[in-house]
Amino acid sequence: MPARTLIRDLMTVGVPTCKTNTPIVDIARFMIENNVEEMVVLGSEGESVGVIGYEELGRKRIERPRHRRGKKIAD
Repeated sequence: MPARTLIRDLMTVGVPTCKTNTPIVDIARFMIENNVEEMVVLGSEGESVGVIGYEELGRKRIERPRHRRGKKIAD
């Protein structure tokens, strides 16, 4: 890569975004359906506040209470 290569020559445009209040399940569904590995997270004024990706979603598993005969099953 030449020493004078500019970011604009390498960056990706049209990056998918989500908002901080978007449910995790919606983000995961979008990423799977659109083969997206990461999304830029936007704050309330449209500013970039972070990035969410498969790795972060994998760390935060969405769990439902599991019951058997009225009792919660221990993990």
